[in-house]
Amino acid sequence: MFRKVVVNRREGRLSPSLSFSAILDGSIETSPPTVIVKCEFMPEETTSPTISSGARGVSRFWFRALWLGVVIYWVAMFVGSHTPPPLDPRTVAPYDKLIHFSAFAGLSFLLLAAISSSRKAPRRILVFVAVVVIGYGALDELTQPLVGRTRDDYDLAADSVGVLAGITSFLIVRAFMLRRGAAR
Repeated sequence: MFRKVVVNRREGRLSPSLSFSAILDGSIETSPPTVIVKCEFMPEETTSPTISSGARGVSRFWFRALWLGVVIYWVAMFVGSHTPPPLDPRTVAPYDKLIHFSAFAGLSFLLLAAISSSRKAPRRILVFVAVVVIGYGALDELTQPLVGRTRDDYDLAADSVGVLAGITSFLIVRAFMLRRGAAR
């Protein structure tokens, strides 16, 4: 005996997206009868314009735009920190730590937004982003002497605090958006 039931992953309603098959095998003399449950993914019959991310979806355009923004932002940071220093370094000095803080806060925020647009953002992703971006900051400081800039541990500290501020900002914005979406 063969029975096929189609269930939607999110709402539990009928859908072509996920198929559960239950087979009752009467040839085996057991009590109770043996039930074999098989789960198979069935392709969508219609093209979906969203990329699944838990209970919400982000359009492909915004998904790609976020990742393009991360790449452009990161490349701009790299180029900005690896160009020769200005002729008069006193023009940047008063704002140097603020620039480092802001740049790394923005990078970590954008990176988290891009990653969480395609999946949920559990703690391990937050830690992963912190490690990657702070690691990039350390590598950035180590390679700056190659282009005539000076390495500064306080810049790395500003980078690290900026990463934590970017992650915190992301969590606050995400909580606000989720609360706002739940209120609708």
